[in-house]
Amino acid sequence: MGRDKSQLPWRGHSLLTHIAQRLSPQVAKLLISRGYQSPLQDNDTLTDAQPQLGPLGGIQAALQWMAQQADPNSLLVSCSCDSPEIPEDLAQHLLNAAATSPALAYYSQYQGRSHYAHSLWRLDCLPPLNQYLAQVGRAMGGFLQACQALPVVYPEQPQQNPFLNLNTLNDYTAYHLGEQPHGG
Repeated sequence: MGRDKSQLPWRGHSLLTHIAQRLSPQVAKLLISRGYQSPLQDNDTLTDAQPQLGPLGGIQAALQWMAQQADPNSLLVSCSCDSPEIPEDLAQHLLNAAATSPALAYYSQYQGRSHYAHSLWRLDCLPPLNQYLAQVGRAMGGFLQACQALPVVYPEQPQQNPFLNLNTLNDYTAYHLGEQPHGG
C-alpha cells in the first residue's frame, strides 16, 4: 500500500485500533507485533527481532514473549491488522479445535480458503519456527504445513466475509465505497 496499513482510518479509528477492539475481549492479553518501533502505548507492542521476516517474525516475537512468561500452557491467537471484519468469536472457535487435538497450530479456513494469519499457536511451535525461519523461509502457510497445523473451518456467514483482507489500496477504497473488494 505504500504506507502503514495499520494506521488507515476505519470506522472512526485506525485499522489497528479497530482490530484491537474486536480481539481484546477474546483474549487474556493483547500483544501487537510490528516489524518496526511503534509509538503506541495503549497495548503491549513487540518489535520483531528480524523485521524482514514478515508476519512469521511477529509470531516469533509473540511466542518468544510468551516463553518468558513461564506458562507452558499459553496459547497465541494471531490475526492481521488488515482484516477488519474478524469474527468476534475467532479465539473461541480456534480454542474449541485446540481442545480436541494436540496439533502445534491451527489456522482458519473459510469457504474453502485458508487464512493463515488468523491462527492459534501453541508455545511448542517456537523451536520449529526458529528452525524454519533460519533455514527455509518466511511463508506462514509453508510453516503451518510443515508443522502439520490443522485447518479450522469457520461457519458460513450471512453477511460480509469475516476474513476479508484489504491487501491493496484498491481493496481498501472499494470496501469503503461499499463495493466487494478483491482481497480475500
